[in-house]
Amino acid sequence: MNAGSATWRVGAGVGTVRLGGRLLDDTGTSISELDRAELQADVPPGGSCMLTVDVPSAAGARHAKFDMVADRVAWFEDRGSEPLVLNLT
Repeated sequence: MNAGSATWRVGAGVGTVRLGGRLLDDTGTSISELDRAELQADVPPGGSCMLTVDVPSAAGARHAKFDMVADRVAWFEDRGSEPLVLNLT
């Protein structure tokens, strides 16, 4: 859900918003970055969308951490957003 004041735009280039993910080990250290998921349409403030992400297996991966990212600008977590962290089995 877009809880901010700016529309998340579909497109290419600096600032394009996508869903990013990282695989983490038991200490929270990043093992690898996952492919970013593209939005299917612009998401206005208060709007939401559903995305599907494939999570590959990786040696030592214990968690998958997901966050929105504005390409070549910042991960939303770096600006105060709470990422989603899932335990892997």
